[in-house]
Amino acid sequence: MFPLLSVLAVWGSHEFFRINRKMLRFASAGLVGLLLLAGLLNIIRLHPNQVVYFNWLVVGGIEKAATRYETDYWRNSYKQGLSWVDQQEPVRVGKIAIAAGNGNIRWMIDRDRYEMPRLPDEAEYYLGTTRFDECKVIPGRIAHTVKVDGAPIMYVIQPDSSYNDDPFFDSPFR
Repeated sequence: MFPLLSVLAVWGSHEFFRINRKMLRFASAGLVGLLLLAGLLNIIRLHPNQVVYFNWLVVGGIEKAATRYETDYWRNSYKQGLSWVDQQEPVRVGKIAIAAGNGNIRWMIDRDRYEMPRLPDEAEYYLGTTRFDECKVIPGRIAHTVKVDGAPIMYVIQPDSSYNDDPFFDSPFR
């Protein structure tokens, strides 16, 4: 959609500038510049989670969108969760048992530092995004939350069965 919308925007701007007088061209160019600047500022502000962007005019921003839409669809926040785990245990003898809501984390981890247990609740740390309620599948202590504009997109959980009755961990996928 973005390439098509970009082409349409450029074509529309070209036609608008061609038809209107010189004075309107400068005003229009200023408006287009402001809109481009707003988009650029959003990209800078959301870094490294630019893929989580939602239009604030249409949806009301990420915090409101998180209640109605999938935010971290591509599980971009796993990297931030792994970084947090690395900071908690900088020097360690033996491997850290880590699991995630999606098995593709195996391509992100350092095999010399991490191991993936057979079952997620056997892990020391579980990374779960809000996508498909992954974060609610394994009960445990929420050790860290990755947020974007105040909306949580991923939780680092230390699995613990004593949290079985915690209402946070109530997912249809559990």
